[in-house]
Amino acid sequence: RDLVVQRLTSTGQSEVLLFVHGFNNSFEDAAYSLLDIWHYSGRTALPIAFSWPSGSNNIFGYFTDRESGDFSIFHFKELIRQLREIPEVRRINIVAHSRGADIATSGLRELVIEARAAGLSPTALLKIDNLILAAPDLDIGVVEQRLVAEKFGPAFGQITMYANPNDTALGISQIVNLGTRFGRDGYRLIRPAPSP
Repeated sequence: RDLVVQRLTSTGQSEVLLFVHGFNNSFEDAAYSLLDIWHYSGRTALPIAFSWPSGSNNIFGYFTDRESGDFSIFHFKELIRQLREIPEVRRINIVAHSRGADIATSGLRELVIEARAAGLSPTALLKIDNLILAAPDLDIGVVEQRLVAEKFGPAFGQITMYANPNDTALGISQIVNLGTRFGRDGYRLIRPAPSP
């Protein structure tokens, strides 16, 4: 916490860029990916990587990483709680990639439920300005039920989703999980409202 305050104060920034890596990524992979994102987004925020136990390099390792991700949801929520309590942090932007999108959305969903149950505004409490889901490895049915139906989106400034119908890794995930992945075909959920 002290280091975050020190860095924000010394740079005159008030924004955090939080990166949550995906399947089969080491801490070093996460750090390099965050460095690229931070650099090409203009270096206007304090970069923080949320790393979780991953790095299994075979198809069966996917299941190990999935359970490691479930284990990491608690720790992700604790990080968000700590960041939101820092007055110098005015906005938090989150980039969650692949399986990291499951960790981020699961943790944020629970925090949104907590805030609403306490009668608080999740938008004001969590300070999440933009949630970016890059090739999210999420089951499309789960997204429809747990995120769309529960009005997850209004808790944040905006949600940006990058999908690729030709994503090979998500194609394999669809086969392994026997379900359509949001990052591959989820763009169909996001359609413009019909004209009156």
